[in-house]
Order: sequence, then structure tokens, then C-alpha cells
Amino acid sequence: MSATKGERILRYQDLYKRYSRLGLTAASDRLYAINGLQSRLLKAFDTEGGFGIFDEGPDPKRGHLRRSLLWHRGDDVARMDRITFPARTSVAVPSWSWMAYTGGINYLDLDFTQVHRWMDLRSPWTRHSWRHAPTSEPMPPLPGGALALGGVAQDFDLASIVEAAKEEDNLIFDRPEEVHTAGLKCVVLGAKEGHVPRGARRCFVLVIAPADQLGKTWFRVGVGYLPERYVRSEKTDVVIC
Repeated sequence: MSATKGERILRYQDLYKRYSRLGLTAASDRLYAINGLQSRLLKAFDTEGGFGIFDEGPDPKRGHLRRSLLWHRGDDVARMDRITFPARTSVAVPSWSWMAYTGGINYLDLDFTQVHRWMDLRSPWTRHSWRHAPTSEPMPPLPGGALALGGVAQDFDLASIVEAAKEEDNLIFDRPEEVHTAGLKCVVLGAKEGHVPRGARRCFVLVIAPADQLGKTWFRVGVGYLPERYVRSEKTDVVIC
């Protein structure tokens, strides 16, 4: 606990990287075998959360929630498949948790010496400022008890990203074939601050796909970063399950 906040984040990230690569007896054990240790981490950090995600509360300058959502498929993993959990599981594991999938994970490398501007995000654990929810209540569970995130989605220019230089962008899909999914959008979780050319600011994003034909709910398919010029200005409130 004497470590800096940045070092604490790096330590739990390293823990989860290691845990996600363990040879568990059944894939569904991934959710349960970490529970005791995760509970101790939440208590030690004096924070809310679960499913490998930490939420420090409503202060938009605290990026713990966004940083813990920016996990991705490890370089040593060809694809991450959704785990089928037994009927006794009391709550659906959300798509934005790495515990919902098989395979090892890494995290996007966000420089702690850089100032980041974290974007509006409504969590299922703590009260957050939210432009369409004056009471700032936590995100309510979906029917069936599934936890959800509330965010703001935007279209992005995927074709240009595919052709761009890799130092500018890097989108990592949980399953590579999902790059061809129709209707993809991104949720900007944060962006680098500082003096950069117009449109060049790096944005850190969740990539989401529609979970239903009406576009009422969405699920995560990947994560990464891209220049702001590839993100279109129109915004839509979304629920990510």
C-alpha cells in the first residue's frame, strides 16, 4: 500500500495477466477462482468493482475505471472465445470483462507521465456524473441481472484505420473476424492531453457492436487507440452489456 497509484495499477494488471493464462480445470472457473483475491484488492484499494474492473467513484479525473476496461487479447492469443457459464452463475458476466472469455490478456500501455482526459461513463457500481441522468445513480442492471455500462458511442473510419501507419493507431479485436461486423461504433474512454496538431490527439476506445436489431444494447468486440480525426462527431447514448 506504500506504492504509488500508478505502481498499484501496474501490479494488479500484472496479476490479471498471469491469472488469465493459468490452466484452470474448466473455463468457467475463471470467474470464481479469483474471487477471494479480487475482494482483498477492492478492500485494499477502497474501491468498488468486480469482474476484474475497478471503479474509484465519480471524480472524472480518476481514471481507474477506464484503465481497467482497456484490456485486450494478448499477443500470444489468436482469439478469445466467450465462456459458457453454468446455470448456477448468479449474474451474467458482461462483455466488457475479460473474465467472460478464454485466453490471456494484456493492457493498453498508457503512459503515467502523460495527462489524460477521461470521458463520461456510467458504471454499475458507483454514482457518476451523467448528462442524461440528473440523479447520477449507478447504471441499473439489465433484465436477468446483467450489469451494464452507460456510454457515448461514435462512428469511426475503420477503412482509413486499416490503411494507416501502425504508430498512429492500434485496434485489437477479441476475435479477429469481428473487424467485419456491421454497425461497429467506438466509445472514447479517454484521450491524451497536450499540444498536438488538430485531429491528431490519441483517443483510447472500446469498440462495440449492436447486440440487438434495434441498437438498444451493445457488446464489446475490441479495444485500442486511434487519432481523433478518425472519430466522427455525432454521438449516441448506448448501454453496453
